[in-house]
Amino acid sequence: MLAELNDLKTYLGMSLGDTTYDTRLTAVLGAADAAVKTFCGRTFDGATFTEQFAFDFPTDSFQVAEYPISGTVALTVGDTLWTENTDFWLNRQSGIFRALQDSFVAGDTLQVTYYAGYTGSSVVPKDLQFGVLEQAAWSYEQAGKGWMKSERLGDRQYTIDSPGDQSVLIPAAAKWVQNYVKPLFSL
Repeated sequence: MLAELNDLKTYLGMSLGDTTYDTRLTAVLGAADAAVKTFCGRTFDGATFTEQFAFDFPTDSFQVAEYPISGTVALTVGDTLWTENTDFWLNRQSGIFRALQDSFVAGDTLQVTYYAGYTGSSVVPKDLQFGVLEQAAWSYEQAGKGWMKSERLGDRQYTIDSPGDQSVLIPAAAKWVQNYVKPLFSL
């Protein structure tokens, strides 16, 4: 999770010792966490990932699906294990790999195994965490209210989706997490 229950309680100004609404708060926090991950197209949770790439053209760089990257990285090109800072350079914050001597050749199969993501809410960037809290707080405050799907005012129409729709972030939350959205294209 990108944020914890106590983070949300603090954000809402609730006493950490009051457990009255913990079940509801946990539910909206989980939904907000999922909504942010869906919006960004990333998991963010610390784990080991293995990805394979095969290029139809020579290229000197590629980007993995999850980042930031920490720990040891194993990059195999064909049958050869490449060495970081000798054969390739890695931007650990963005997950971009760049060949240092040769390019990645068309037809070569690349396999990369790496550890990426955040290992606990204390290391999650504050703006990313704030987006989750903003979404969760909005969902919590809207619970029990009737939902208006759309409204027309003159020639303008407004649409509001329920907080249960995990593909939609409120604008205030999207503003905080937009820098973490996975690019739609690779380098």
